[in-house]
Amino acid sequence: MKTIKLLLLLLITSPTWAQSKQELASKIDNVTVYYDGARITRTVKTTLQSGTTEVTLKGITKFADVSNLQVKGDGNFTILKVNAVPNYLREKESKTDTEELIKKNKALDVKIQDLNLDRNIYQTERTLITSNMAIKGNDAVLTVPQLREMADFFRLRLTEIDTKIYGIDTETRKINEEKNKNQQQINSLANYKNDMTYDVIVTVSAKASTSANLILYYYTQKAGWFATYDVKVNNVSEPLSLNLRANVMQTSGEDWTNVKLTLSTGSPSINNAKPEIQPWYLNFGSATYSTPVRNNPNPGLTNTSGRITDANTGEAIPGATVMIKGTGIGTATDINGNFVLTLPPNSGMLVVRSVGFESVEMWPTASMNIAVQQSARELSTVVVSESRYESNDYAPAAYKVSEGKKYKEQANTNATTTVVAQPTTYVFEIEEPYTIASNGKPNNVGIKDYNLNAYYEYYCAPKLDKDAFLTARITGWQQFELVDGEANVYFENTYIGKTLLDLTNTQDTLEVSLGRDKSVVVELKKTQEFTKRQTLGINNVEKRAWEITVKNRKKQDINIVVQDRFPISQSSDISVDNVDVAGAEFNKDTGILTWRMKLTPNEEKKVTPQYSVKYPKNRTVYLE
Repeated sequence: MKTIKLLLLLLITSPTWAQSKQELASKIDNVTVYYDGARITRTVKTTLQSGTTEVTLKGITKFADVSNLQVKGDGNFTILKVNAVPNYLREKESKTDTEELIKKNKALDVKIQDLNLDRNIYQTERTLITSNMAIKGNDAVLTVPQLREMADFFRLRLTEIDTKIYGIDTETRKINEEKNKNQQQINSLANYKNDMTYDVIVTVSAKASTSANLILYYYTQKAGWFATYDVKVNNVSEPLSLNLRANVMQTSGEDWTNVKLTLSTGSPSINNAKPEIQPWYLNFGSATYSTPVRNNPNPGLTNTSGRITDANTGEAIPGATVMIKGTGIGTATDINGNFVLTLPPNSGMLVVRSVGFESVEMWPTASMNIAVQQSARELSTVVVSESRYESNDYAPAAYKVSEGKKYKEQANTNATTTVVAQPTTYVFEIEEPYTIASNGKPNNVGIKDYNLNAYYEYYCAPKLDKDAFLTARITGWQQFELVDGEANVYFENTYIGKTLLDLTNTQDTLEVSLGRDKSVVVELKKTQEFTKRQTLGINNVEKRAWEITVKNRKKQDINIVVQDRFPISQSSDISVDNVDVAGAEFNKDTGILTWRMKLTPNEEKKVTPQYSVKYPKNRTVYLE
C-alpha cells in the first residue's frame, strides 16, 4: 500500500512529459500583394510550458499554398515540425448560409410571378379599354353629359391602371435588386463551396515555461492589384498632376481587416529562371524545330472592350477584374459587366477573375464576350511538411524578399508610403492600415501624388484631323516610382478620356496624350489662285496650293507642331516640281512637312505650301 502511494506522489510532483495541446486563433497582420497573388503574414502569441507542445493555428484559407508554408518562432523554444491538415467544419456553415439565401430568392421569385400576373391583368384591361374608346352607334346620338361621363370614365380608369402598373414595375425592380444582392452573396459564398479550412499544427519544444510569438507565412494566388492614374492639367503653364492609385482585390476566402499593406510589382507565379539557348544544327533536307512561342495574334490592337457574364445564367458579372497577365495594367467591369481596357503594343494574355468563378486566360480581341464558369474547385489535398528548425528560422524559407534600397519619397502622398527599390521590382509599403474584403471588388488604395514639370506641345495634321491634340512630354521620369497602368485624363477640369502609361515601351521621354483641345483652331483650305491644271505638250501639269491657319484662343502661350505632306513619285513619268515648303522642315524621303510654331494668346499664323505635278496627258493621276 505504501508503495502505491509513493508512486502516486511521484506522478503528481514529477514534471509532465506528456505532450500538451493548444488551439489558437491567429490574426492577419501584414499582406504583400503582387500583381497575381499575395503573401499573408499571421501572428499569434501564447505561453508554452516546458516540454513538447502541439499548437494548432485554426482557420487558414483553403486557397493557401501550404506546400510553401512557413513558420517563424520568436522565443526560447524550438520548432520541431509543421503540419497542415484540412478542417471540414466551415463547409457546414457556408452551406447553411447559401441554402438560406437560395430560399429567400425562391420566395422573391414567387412575389415577382404574382406581380407579373397582376400586371398582365391590368395591361389586358388597358388594351381592352383603348381598343373600344371609339364612340359608335347607328342612330343613337350621345348627349354632352353622356360624352363627359364616358371621357371621365376613360381618364380615371386609365389613370388608375397606369398607376397600378407603375407601382408593380417599381416593386418588381426593388425585388430584383434584392435578388441581385442575394446572388452576389451566394457567389461570394461559392468560394466556400465544398469548403474547408486548414489547421496548421506546429509542434514545439521548450526547456522551460516561456512566452512565444509564432509568425505564419503563406502564399495565395487569389489576390492581385493593378495601377490606375489620374492625370490632371489645369492649364499648359502649370505642372502636370499625376496621382498613382492601386486597385487591390482578393478572393482568398478570408477578409484582411486593418492590415499593414505592401504592394509589389513582382509576380511570383512567373517563371524567373533564365532561358538556356541550345545549338542550332543545320543540314540538307532537315527541318529545325524550336519550342513554339505563343505570341499575341493581334499585336497592333490598342483597345479592347467587352462583357463578362455567368456561363450558366447569362447574367452580367459586375466587379470582375480584367488584367494583362504579369503586369499591373487592368480594369474592372461595371454594374452591367462591361469593361474597356487600353492595351500596350504586343499585349500579353488577359486574365479574368471574379469571386465564385473560375479564372479565364485568353488573348485580347477588339470586342470580347466572355462567359465564365462558376467555381467547382475540389478539396485540397493534405500537405504535410516536417523538419526541425530553431525558433528564429523559417520553415521552410521560401519567398524571402531581399533587402533593397529604402528611402522616403519626397513627392506628395495620399498615405505615408515608403518605397523599397529592388533590382527588378518596386515595393510600396502603405503605412495606413487597410481592410480588404474577400469579395473580389477592387479597393482603391492611394499611393502617390506627383507634380511633374512637363513640356506641353500641341499636334495637328489637318489633312487627317483638324483638331489639335495636346501632349505632355516628361523627361527624367525614371527617377519616380511609376508603373504601367491606365490613366484617366482631366484637362481644364474636364474629363477627356483614358490613355495608357506604357512605361515598358517608353524611352527617355514619357509622352502623355491629353486629348483634343477646341481652343486651338486649325483650318485648311485650298487657294484657288494657285490651284489649276494645264496641258504643256504631251504632259499635264497640275498645281496645288492650300492655306493652313493656326489660331490660339487660349490665355496662355502654346507650342504646336503642324504636319502635312507632299506626294512622292514612284514613276519616272511623274515628277513633283516647284515645291514651296512655306518654311517647313521638309523630309524628301517621306514628303512630310513639319512646322513648329509658338503662338501667344489670340495670335494667328498662316502658311501656304504648294507644289506642281507633271505626268503624261494620256494617264490619270489622283491628287488630293
